[in-house]
Amino acid sequence: MSPEGVAAFAGNNVSPDGAFLAASSDAGLALYATAGGEPRPVSGAAPGDEPLRFSGDGRFLYVRHVPAEGRLAANVFRLDLARGTREPWKELAPAGASSSGRITALTIAPDVGAYAYTFSEAMTTLYEVRGLQ
Repeated sequence: MSPEGVAAFAGNNVSPDGAFLAASSDAGLALYATAGGEPRPVSGAAPGDEPLRFSGDGRFLYVRHVPAEGRLAANVFRLDLARGTREPWKELAPAGASSSGRITALTIAPDVGAYAYTFSEAMTTLYEVRGLQ
C-alpha cells in the first residue's frame, strides 16, 4: 500500500472504514489509500510524528511526537483531519523515572478512554579507581 521507506509503526493505523493507512516517511505523515493512488499529506502534522490510531469515527488521528534525544516524555496530539488542526491530548511520563529512560511502545484504546505504554530504562554504575600504576 505504500512505497519503500514508509513506516506505519505499531498501532491501529487503518481508518475505521478501511480506506486509508496512516504512515510516515522523511516527507512527513500521510494517508495512503488502501485502494491505491497518491498519498494525501496530513495537515497539522509535524516532522517526527508517528501515527497511533484513528478515532472511532475517523475524524481524528492520534499521533506521538518523537521527543528530542534524552527527553523522557511522550507527547500525544490529536489531529483533526478535516480542519487540519493539532491539539495536545496527553503528555506521558512514568513517575519516578530517570532521564535515561524512554517510552517505547504506546497504544490507545479504540474509545481513546485508556492507553498503555512500555518503558525501558538503562541503569548504570560508575566506579572511580585511583592509585593504579
